[in-house]
Amino acid sequence: MSSAFQIGLCYIVLQIAAVVGDEPTCTINSVSYKIGQDFKDETGRVCTCISDNTIQCKDIPVKKTVVIPITKCQHFGNVYNVGERFSAGDCNTCECKQSGNVECTNKPCYQIACRHLGKTYKPGATFQQGDSCNTCTCMQTGEIQCTKNKCFPDCTYNGQTYKAGAVFPKGDKCNRCTCMVTGTAFCTGDSCAPKCYYKGKPIEAGTTFRQACNTCTCLNSGALQCTKKQCKPDCVHLEEGYMSGDIFAKGDNCNSCKCMANGTIQCSEKSCFKDCHYKGVVYKAGQSFKPDKCNTCWCMVTGQLSCTDMSCFPNCRYLGKYYKAGEIFPKGDNCNSCTCTVTGNVRCDNRSCSPVVTTTMPPLPTKLTPKFIDVTRRCFHDGKEYNVGDITRSADGCKTCTCLESGSMQCANTQCNNNDDRK
Repeated sequence: MSSAFQIGLCYIVLQIAAVVGDEPTCTINSVSYKIGQDFKDETGRVCTCISDNTIQCKDIPVKKTVVIPITKCQHFGNVYNVGERFSAGDCNTCECKQSGNVECTNKPCYQIACRHLGKTYKPGATFQQGDSCNTCTCMQTGEIQCTKNKCFPDCTYNGQTYKAGAVFPKGDKCNRCTCMVTGTAFCTGDSCAPKCYYKGKPIEAGTTFRQACNTCTCLNSGALQCTKKQCKPDCVHLEEGYMSGDIFAKGDNCNSCKCMANGTIQCSEKSCFKDCHYKGVVYKAGQSFKPDKCNTCWCMVTGQLSCTDMSCFPNCRYLGKYYKAGEIFPKGDNCNSCTCTVTGNVRCDNRSCSPVVTTTMPPLPTKLTPKFIDVTRRCFHDGKEYNVGDITRSADGCKTCTCLESGSMQCANTQCNNNDDRK
């Protein structure tokens, strides 16, 4: 090939390359883009090459951040409102916090129960001892404390059963009955019709009596109707005149007298119901009263008093407050409780109170399994055997020990002179 032809061909190629190289482009970071071509810049925006080295980009929309306040907590598959308190499934309690976390107490729980007459009771439960008048309380230690009242038989009257000391209507609209400690009912025997009064004394309706030579009758209306004859009485008794043959009350509530033809008076000598005297107060037969805050006395027809013999348990005083026997109340350390015993003393648990802990959300289990303690485990201390949860005090009263689940005794020193604060 001639040199002239070669020179001409090279010129054509260079001219074509120059034409192609003159096409408008956009060059960004050493990268060229054609007119109308889209690409993303280094910030992620979508840009378009619209003319020679001129681009147009669209701004990325800014996503707004919405702050949603936490109003719920989730705990073991359940949802709770902020501030709501709920059971942890044992003896502990939990609270839903503003942060969405759940805070629970972490005190040890003991599965202690009391058994009585074949039944099981939880600590704090109150139940009948089985003798119709005494009650028992299941203590936190698993012990049972019962009242020691003397039980009396019930009374049955008109098909109804009443406890000793109960007062109930006789059924005639005016009389009342009292269930005596002997199991019998003592009822008043007043007439329900309106009474008449003669010289200040009540007279039952329908009663007819003689006054000297006159006859008086108490009408059902309550009016007294008497004849008005002029006569001289044959007998005089308690300033009242009577004719021969008249029968009248002696004045002792049970005996009667008769006016004889010779002017003498003959009276029966029956033993009358006697009054009862107690601390300067006079009580009639059948009348009842309370000599103290828990017993009742009845005045018998013999003039003797029949009283119940129940033990009046003293109240317990603890931290300036008073509690009744058998009552359970907080010890004041946020985890232990105390019981007022029938002796007036206070018995308290002595478990170690753990601080409140914050728990994060664990994986949700399919089922909450309660923790059971092996109550067959025992502790041995000073030669004695104790059940889990049992509490014992040293002989000098200066130390309290608790049988733990591990089988060891946990002891703590207490004030030796704190008996006055717990009575």
